[in-house]
Amino acid sequence: MDARKSGASQESVRYSSDSAVRRIRLGAAGLEASCLGFGCASLGSRVGRKEGIIALEKAFERGVTWFDLAPAYGRGQ
Repeated sequence: MDARKSGASQESVRYSSDSAVRRIRLGAAGLEASCLGFGCASLGSRVGRKEGIIALEKAFERGVTWFDLAPAYGRGQ
């Protein structure tokens, strides 16, 4: 998403020096999250445990820090 369309200031969106994934600053506390999220709904149900862990690790290594989690995903496993 373009920072101008999201309402974020240009200063709040940046690329990490070690990743191609953009990050956005969350409020004034200085916390940041990746603009790209990883949906975890299929992990533990349609995707096996081993493959899910590999996918999570690869996403994190590439700069993803926003993981969409819910207790119901993967039957709570």
